[in-house]
Amino acid sequence: AVNAAALKALRQEINHRIQHLENAPHTAIELTEEGIILWLGIAIARVIKGGDILRPDVVVFQSDLLDATAMRRIQKHLAAWLSRRINSILLSLVRIRADSSLTGAARGLCFQLYQSLGSVSRSSALDEISMLAPAERRKLRDLGVQIGREAAYMPALLKPKAIDLRNIIWAAWTESKPIAPLPQGRVSLPASPGVESTTYEALGFALLGRRAVRIDILERLAHQAWERSKSGGFGLAPELLSMCGCGREELGNILSELGYLAKGEGNNQIFHRQRKPRKSIRQKRSQSPKPDSPFAVLQNLSKRS
Repeated sequence: AVNAAALKALRQEINHRIQHLENAPHTAIELTEEGIILWLGIAIARVIKGGDILRPDVVVFQSDLLDATAMRRIQKHLAAWLSRRINSILLSLVRIRADSSLTGAARGLCFQLYQSLGSVSRSSALDEISMLAPAERRKLRDLGVQIGREAAYMPALLKPKAIDLRNIIWAAWTESKPIAPLPQGRVSLPASPGVESTTYEALGFALLGRRAVRIDILERLAHQAWERSKSGGFGLAPELLSMCGCGREELGNILSELGYLAKGEGNNQIFHRQRKPRKSIRQKRSQSPKPDSPFAVLQNLSKRS
């Protein structure tokens, strides 16, 4: 009788705590850089792969105090919380997914952006970009898509909160671990061994040699290098080093990856644009969507348009 009474009281307390969770403000729930969901500082669930890249699932940690009904209630609430967070922080991606007016090459490019969480190398999307009509380019700009020398990307998704969330979502989607916490405000960082270029790309960075550079900064560097090379060679000016947040050797390697040839040594090093087109710095990713993806039929649209 004592045990039965204790069990009844415990279940009532568990139900009370779940109600507290369900009624708590959104700020009471936290998401760590490893994809762990905390409530009142306690780890209660983890973000895992779902049926769509922007619809990750949530698995609640097992506990002897939680029956199946309680687990489902917690899971449902946390999944809704995570969905709202994604829809808020990654709004630009949500918009391109929901925009039914996109057609042809623009739709194909948006499919690639969606699948890579907002940035894709120009070489990977060259077919779609080359087929864009002026009206389609204007539409993409209205949706927050910028097409540069090196990549197509969404600047709004390069803010620290967006990058952190992209890191978690990509890790869940690829069933891997998130990249070690990215220092906020860093525009470039040393590449981690074993991390593929597609992973950095999904976070808004481009992998060039041994360094990952945030895509908007890479675009600025590519533009500056192109302009300076028009009058011949150019050196590693302090403003270029400051822009990329790295040293002379690292910047020299980045420029080499961009197709610039270095002559001289040390502070006398001068870079010249090569006549031959450089090789793609990233391999073209597979563009075959999952059969149940909302974009499953997009690949053929651009070919027929």
